Amino acid sequence: MLGNDADFDLYLQNVSKNADPVQTSIDLYHEINKFLQNIGGSQRYGEISYVIIPRNKNPNRSDYIAFVSFERTVVHEEVAKVLKNFHFNNVKIAIRVNDKPTSNAQRRENKIKFKTELDGRSKIKRDSANKRKRVDSPPREVESRPKSSKTVEANEEESCDSFESVVLIKEESSEEAQTSTSEQTMAKLAQAVEDLKQELFETRKRECQLAIQSALKQVKIETLEESRQTLLREREEAAELASKLQALYNKRKTSNEGPQKQ
Repeated sequence: MLGNDADFDLYLQNVSKNADPVQTSIDLYHEINKFLQNIGGSQRYGEISYVIIPRNKNPNRSDYIAFVSFERTVVHEEVAKVLKNFHFNNVKIAIRVNDKPTSNAQRRENKIKFKTELDGRSKIKRDSANKRKRVDSPPREVESRPKSSKTVEANEEESCDSFESVVLIKEESSEEAQTSTSEQTMAKLAQAVEDLKQELFETRKRECQLAIQSALKQVKIETLEESRQTLLREREEAAELASKLQALYNKRKTSNEGPQKQ
C-alpha cells in the first residue's frame, strides 16, 4: 500500500476538444504553465513532467480526460487546489489527485512520449514560421556595377534566366530542407519508441527476476522452518525415549537386587 502522493497523477476531467488528443495535451500544457506563471506559482511547483490524454473510446464524447504529472509529484495535492478555478477553452476543468497510482515504468514512458511529441511539434511549428517568414520577406536587391549598353543588351535574356534559376533553387532547397527536417523528426520519434520498448523490456525483466528471487527466498524460509520444526519434534521424541529407557533400566536394576539373604 503506497503512503504518499508521489505515485499519483493529477486527474483532469471536462477537457474540451480543440484538436486531436496529442495537440490538445500540448495546448493544455502551455495553458497550465501560463496560469501558474500568472499567479506566481511556476517556481513553487516546478516543471510539468507530462500531460497525457488517452484517446476516447466513445467517439461521441465532446470532451477528454487528462493525466498530468509534475517533476516534483509531492506538489500534486496543492496544485489540485490551486487549479480549482482553471479554465481551458473557456470551460472550467474538474481536477483532483487520481485514486490509482502510476507505476515508475509508466511514468517514464509517459514522460518520454510527451516530451518527444512536444519537441517534435514545436520544431515543425518553428520551421513553418521560418518558411512563411522567408516567403513574405521582399527579395534583396543586389547592387551591381554599371555595365555598358552592349553588355546589358547581350546579357538581358541570360540574366532573367539566371534570376529564375536562383529562385527555383531557393524554393527547391527550402522544400528539401523541410522534407529532411520531417524525416529527421520521424527518425527521432522511431528511435525514442525503440528506446522506450527496450527500457520497458529491461524493467519487466528486472521485475520478473526480483519476483523469482523473492519467491525462492520465501520457499527457502519455509523449508528451513519445516526443518527446524522437524528437529524440535525429533529432539522431544529422543528425550522422551531416553526418559523411558532410564526408567526401565532403574526398574530392572531394583528388581535384580531384591532382598538379600543372611
